Amino acid sequence: MTGADGNTTSYRTKLLLTKSTKVVQAGTMSNAAFQRAIEVMDSLFNEIKDVPHDIGPNSNATGRNTTEQVFEW
Repeated sequence: MTGADGNTTSYRTKLLLTKSTKVVQAGTMSNAAFQRAIEVMDSLFNEIKDVPHDIGPNSNATGRNTTEQVFEW
């Protein structure tokens, strides 16, 4: 499925998994890093969990590919 911004669920999933894997790798190297990663990930989830979906049957997705952005950390 494609969002209004032209990105597919597959693209979004792949990018999120790549980025979250980096956090996991760094967060396992010390207790301080682990605690901070857990704190930030919990906070992020609470911030984004209620954002309306733009992919799926109730979205206004056009299916146009309007962005080629790749976000780097």
